[in-house]
Amino acid sequence: MKFKLGKIHDGSQIVLSLDCFDISIVSHRYSYGDRTEFVNDVKGWLDEDSVTNIVDRLSSLDQTSDRLVYNILEILQ
Repeated sequence: MKFKLGKIHDGSQIVLSLDCFDISIVSHRYSYGDRTEFVNDVKGWLDEDSVTNIVDRLSSLDQTSDRLVYNILEILQ
């Protein structure tokens, strides 16, 4: 897994790059969670343990699986 650290507003961002998708984690004064019509793909107000749990689960997915999108959606629900 590759990662990139960056600054955003008054906080920071890390992007974890997997083979088929990226996981972006942002923390700054204006960051929050939101829902889109597709999926609750932005999780807001998470503590460190919750972020770690989601990243662990996403990074352990079989990225060659025909069910990859379904499995991602299950984790993000």
